[in-house]
Amino acid sequence: MKNIKLFALLAVVGGVVACGEEKKTEQPKASLPSAAAYKLADEPGGDDEFGVYDARAEAPIDSAVVVGRVAEMTKGFAAFRLVDAALDYCGQKRKDECATPWDYCCEAPDKIKAATISVQLVDANGKIVKLDWGDDLRPCDLVALQGKVTKDEHGNVTVVATKFFRSERPTIEWEVRWP
Repeated sequence: MKNIKLFALLAVVGGVVACGEEKKTEQPKASLPSAAAYKLADEPGGDDEFGVYDARAEAPIDSAVVVGRVAEMTKGFAAFRLVDAALDYCGQKRKDECATPWDYCCEAPDKIKAATISVQLVDANGKIVKLDWGDDLRPCDLVALQGKVTKDEHGNVTVVATKFFRSERPTIEWEVRWP
């Protein structure tokens, strides 16, 4: 008898709780625009071309093309870290079969920091672009970014790019967990 009363009480409480719940329907996620509007047809270059080391040393620069390899990317936004092409990503020259070669984990942290710069791809209003890179860009790609290089009061250097050109996508022969 005691078990029946307990079961009845749980059923009533469960019914009240269930009645108070709203059914949540999964809203479709809005798709992000592609990077096509920011992609250059031809590789930029000229006197205003800098590697990451030089861009960091010369900042601020009003008009620049900065060349390097894509490292970590921010999902949903056109923001990532760019590493100087002179620094080899893991496995570039020696086959170590690193599953995440774009993190440069085979290099000393101070060496990575000196060779890295932040990148923001911005629209005509100077706002960071929300986009889906799709197949246009991924870690380890060699890119040229057209824009300017800024330096804030704390010494942080950023490439504020308006266009990009992917000049190389490396072929990695081992299994990689692409983000």
